[in-house]
Amino acid sequence: MTSKTKKTVLTIVALLTLMPCMSQEEGQKKWGLQVEFGQTTLQDDDETTCDFYPSDDQGNTFAITADYYLKPRLALIGGVYFEQNGILTDYSNGIGLAKVNQMGLQAGAKFYFFPKKWIFQPHIGASIYTNFVNWDRKGNGDYQLTEGYPDSHLHVDWNVKCSPISIVPRFGFDIRLISTLSLTCNWDLRFPLGGSTEYNAHFTDGPMVGRKTFVKESLRQGVSIGIKMDFPAKAITSKTRDNLLMLLGGWIESRAGRY
Repeated sequence: MTSKTKKTVLTIVALLTLMPCMSQEEGQKKWGLQVEFGQTTLQDDDETTCDFYPSDDQGNTFAITADYYLKPRLALIGGVYFEQNGILTDYSNGIGLAKVNQMGLQAGAKFYFFPKKWIFQPHIGASIYTNFVNWDRKGNGDYQLTEGYPDSHLHVDWNVKCSPISIVPRFGFDIRLISTLSLTCNWDLRFPLGGSTEYNAHFTDGPMVGRKTFVKESLRQGVSIGIKMDFPAKAITSKTRDNLLMLLGGWIESRAGRY
């Protein structure tokens, strides 16, 4: 057996011995605390008056939420979120030439539909997001582009009406890492009730001089990852700790052998 094969076998054995410890019944968890961050994508609703077509704008999202388990598979959700969406991401080295903030509270529920002893735990749910800022904001600016058409100048007028309420269906999954600690991944659609971001932009010089676009965005799509801890937390057993150390040692040894 070659050294590389031994390292591979060691890693596989560590994983196989670790999984039974991680998939034990988790008992009567009562609540959980989650921190997540990710990216939003804003859908363009209207391209009829465009001389050029920017791609969907991007943004960032962050949330701290708590779960309260009514049943082992059914949980209520509550927490706070912050969202920052860009305008004309295509032409910026960040999320946009201008940024629009939203922040507030969220509340909803989610349902897990796999047996609770499984490591992989998909769920579906929905929430209501409230927003306390930028209900009606107008502005404009002149920008020197760093992306798309570098060094060209673009004038942008915007009219932002962030909705005070959004309806948010969500799909996601948890992957149990150790005892009651899980990695989370989520995807959602954020439907604002009446809000939208509109902007007009036109080039004032460069190869695109005179070209203009009108964009109206409302629907946002969110993708996020995070860490969730369920309570009451369970202590890490010596067997789980030993298997984790074995797995970590095998991975370090295999990586070190490559250099």
